[in-house]
Amino acid sequence: MSKIPPETGQALVEKLQVHTLTSIGAGPARGKEPCAHQNGLEKLAASLQQAYPQGLPGERDALVTLLVQKGYSHQEAVARALEAHFLPGEKPRFAFTSRPVDLNALMRALDQEYPEFVGEGDEEEEALDFLAARLEGDRQVAKEVLEALRGAGCVEKAYSPELVRDRLFFRFPEALRLYA
Repeated sequence: MSKIPPETGQALVEKLQVHTLTSIGAGPARGKEPCAHQNGLEKLAASLQQAYPQGLPGERDALVTLLVQKGYSHQEAVARALEAHFLPGEKPRFAFTSRPVDLNALMRALDQEYPEFVGEGDEEEEALDFLAARLEGDRQVAKEVLEALRGAGCVEKAYSPELVRDRLFFRFPEALRLYA
């Protein structure tokens, strides 16, 4: 695993502190109930998703460093970072959604089932309809996922000769197909 440059990590932490300090405080206090700790983590994830709608570029270490600086123990930070959504692509990143999703299953569905899907509306609406259908109708999370995939370089708008119109195409690394 490569380390991020200290100046990059520090700039990221300073930027996130502006977005999160007022909503979550300095992190979990010792002796607090687990639900209070979880609430702080949920607020952190929500503010990260809002601050970085296309995801957080970089290695998982950057996320661990951020959580440690927010007051989590190293062990807690590693455990939480492992729960973050990793998006492979031209610009790999960690993404945050407002509710938990099985991102690997969504990417497999986009890779295997979306090419046959024909929706109504423009290419953006078509992709959102497909994602929302797999997310039990949650259009907000579908938008978050689409924005994060776009940020990772996995989404391309191109002309579809079969449909005689533009369409969003999803491109994922071959490694993802090995686990399908």
